[in-house]
Amino acid sequence: MSARVVVLLDGTQLAIAQGGAAPVLRTWDVADADGAAASVLGVIRERGGAHGRARVLLVLGGAWLQVARATLPPVPPEARRRMLRLESDRVFATDTPQATTLMDPWAFGADAALATRLARAFGAHFDVDAVLALPCSVAWASRRAPALNGTWWHAGVGDVPDAPREAAWGQMLLQVRDGTVRDARVGLLDAADRAAATPLPVTVLLAALAVGPTPPFDLQLADAAREAAWRASRQRAWWRTGALTAAALLLLGWGVDRWRARVERTLEAHVARVTRESEGARAAQQRLLTARAEQAQLAAGNASPLGTLAQLAGALPPDAWVQRLTWEADRWRIEGSARDVAALVPALTSRGFRDVQSLAPSLRFVDAGQPRGSFALGFTVQPDSAARPVSQPAAPRSDDGR
Repeated sequence: MSARVVVLLDGTQLAIAQGGAAPVLRTWDVADADGAAASVLGVIRERGGAHGRARVLLVLGGAWLQVARATLPPVPPEARRRMLRLESDRVFATDTPQATTLMDPWAFGADAALATRLARAFGAHFDVDAVLALPCSVAWASRRAPALNGTWWHAGVGDVPDAPREAAWGQMLLQVRDGTVRDARVGLLDAADRAAATPLPVTVLLAALAVGPTPPFDLQLADAAREAAWRASRQRAWWRTGALTAAALLLLGWGVDRWRARVERTLEAHVARVTRESEGARAAQQRLLTARAEQAQLAAGNASPLGTLAQLAGALPPDAWVQRLTWEADRWRIEGSARDVAALVPALTSRGFRDVQSLAPSLRFVDAGQPRGSFALGFTVQPDSAARPVSQPAAPRSDDGR
């Protein structure tokens, strides 16, 4: 950000300050605003200032100000400023159009044509931050420099070296407390006025104004044209801010979508890799779960598969062949062939199997010259019967009992 230049225009004197440097005095003619701007530009170049456009703050001293106490309705600042501007001939002792500002209850005015010429002339070389009345500038600067709170008298450019000390034109008495103007008068000051006040420290004032934020527009001297231009620039700034905000939101949304898509692709690749690497483990886990389920079924049925097979072997005739055997819990299914299929159901029932059923029609065929038939039987195993040993036929006895 370029350094701000502060210019105090009082009578025929210009006090020019930049940053913390000591003020420089130049003379000027009120009819030659362009010459005043050129003088300020020359001072900056003499001091080796930046070649770009500098920012400038203009302060109009008592020689160019109208001061009056004004009582206006409690309406917004813009409306009060318009009311003051429209009724300036009633508030101030002049019928010349005024650039005005308010700091309750004090109203300050400056010739609107003069303020316009100064703003245009300096605007050709600088970025004009503000045009202030001297009392408003002291009140604003006192918020950064508390030493400016007090009762001051001012004639010419005050304590600037080589300034005229007894300028009768533009003398001012003002009192500043807590960042506001409590009293202000323009005119010849008598000995009593000076005795009750202190010369305004212009060097401190200019140094305080050279830094910090720009004074708000409500404190600035403005005529109708300057206020309209300010309002238009503010509206453009709002539109520009809105457009930039909308563009930023769109860009943010686009960036979030891109980021989310990138994250999704990364996660999908990670899931695919983990899935490939874990296929063996998942297959082993499935086998383990199947085995555990079968073990749970066996435990729930409380029947021994070996005992059931032994009991089944004892129940089936020697010519029966079992080709397929499955079970789930206590329900069994056997498939095979035998010579006498019809005798199988009574044989299994007699050996303790329950709910013996034929599950499919029997198909007759000849195997090795012997007729046979297929069977598919389902039955329920009783746990206690599966646990019983298969009975063996008793050995024949001899007549003597051996």
